[in-house]
Amino acid sequence: AGRYGGTSVGELLNGAARGAIGVGRRLLGSIPDRGPSAAAEVLAYSRTPRDREQVPLDLLLVDLFRHYGTPEALDFYIDAIRRNPEDLDEDLIQAIVPFGDKALEPLLKLYEELDEAQSSDVAFLSAGLRLRDPRVLPILLDRLEYDAADGAFLLGLYGDEAARPAQDAGP
Repeated sequence: AGRYGGTSVGELLNGAARGAIGVGRRLLGSIPDRGPSAAAEVLAYSRTPRDREQVPLDLLLVDLFRHYGTPEALDFYIDAIRRNPEDLDEDLIQAIVPFGDKALEPLLKLYEELDEAQSSDVAFLSAGLRLRDPRVLPILLDRLEYDAADGAFLLGLYGDEAARPAQDAGP
């Protein structure tokens, strides 16, 4: 831990992913204050294949990207959702929302990739962006048909008056 300051961010993240370095306060405290070069290293690490990670670092990377305000992180966020679409962390959700309309297209593509049982959280994110895009309402109406409670919640969140007849019709 005493050598974290002299170790590159990429090496620290690789060590944490292998389980050689604990993901704790010392690690977390050693990265954020390094400035823009550290943000670039985190981004580079996020783009490398990590299928052999013993310790998943997605949530750590989300926190680091949010700290740095990394605009290129959107692709990572979408991939993180793809890896675990049924259990989205609140920090990941909050990281995507500020991207607004830039996030919608990749979310809609991801929704199409997933099966209906896995896609609820992606529909939630699409509705939560509250963008009036003609591709969102049909997804939410499909959710209503698949799971009435989930669909009704999502339609309410989206807040589009065009959904009112479907909401009023009920299950």
